[in-house]
Amino acid sequence: EKNPSDEWKTSLGGQLYLDARPDPNFRVFGKVGGSLEVSKETSEQPLDLKLLELFSDFNYDNKVFFRAGKQNVKWGVGYFYSPADVISVGRIDPQHPDEELEGPVALKVHYPRGSTNYYLYTLFDGVTEPSQIALAPKMEFVFGGTEIGLGGFYQKSKAPRAMLTLSSSLGDFAVFGEAVVGKDTDEIFFQTTAGARYSHNDPDGLFNLSGAAQYFYDGEGHDTAKHHIGAMLGWNDILDSKFSALTRLNANVSDKSGLVTNILSLPSISKVSPSVGVTFAYADLGPTLEPFRSTTVFAAITLGSGSF
Repeated sequence: EKNPSDEWKTSLGGQLYLDARPDPNFRVFGKVGGSLEVSKETSEQPLDLKLLELFSDFNYDNKVFFRAGKQNVKWGVGYFYSPADVISVGRIDPQHPDEELEGPVALKVHYPRGSTNYYLYTLFDGVTEPSQIALAPKMEFVFGGTEIGLGGFYQKSKAPRAMLTLSSSLGDFAVFGEAVVGKDTDEIFFQTTAGARYSHNDPDGLFNLSGAAQYFYDGEGHDTAKHHIGAMLGWNDILDSKFSALTRLNANVSDKSGLVTNILSLPSISKVSPSVGVTFAYADLGPTLEPFRSTTVFAAITLGSGSF
């Protein structure tokens, strides 16, 4: 805030899909993502291409189902944080919680029986010899109106983990929780998270509201446990207009740092969607330093599924 600056950045991204089904019992799917970014500070145009998914689906007698290759996997039920997703390569960005996560190279075996699903993942990321292959079994079952997941992860060079997920409803709220127990060298660590999501759409289209709140306790790899909170409140088509607003908070309660984001989406023209916003970042740097404060005002234009 003491030294204001301006920044201009253009980013363009997209995805290319391939979905082939040469046989009713066999499918091949591939997805490549690309992004191009240009900023005011540089004339370079870095193009980033990434293989997001490439797998094949097949089955045995329509009873046991297999998926082999690089694939997206969602083990957790959390929105801003998901410690129970112990096998995805990517991790949720709390500032963009709806984005897809990069998945592992794996062989998934799925055996559904009634309302219960049994899975076994054999994971090959970073494997150079057979002894490094990871195994991750999981079971999902429904109890009343609640879905429960139980799973585990084992790899020779990493901390073994056991996980529990729960998702249910409480009135108009969708509630969820996760718990993870692991063992790193001689120490047992614990992670847990709980939260809720809410949406409301009135018949007149005046108050289309959505919200989420989540707490995350992280006891892995720290001298002291970390406490995080995330919250979001959105109002789509405000009072039946073409304007939408979103406020999002992500905070580390333990070190008193966080980021508040406010976005106002303006009426779209064709597939061009402009928006303006303000972000406020803060951090407590300790008793001998002044607290950090930073405010950023920005404008953005989204074109289709990309933005620049």
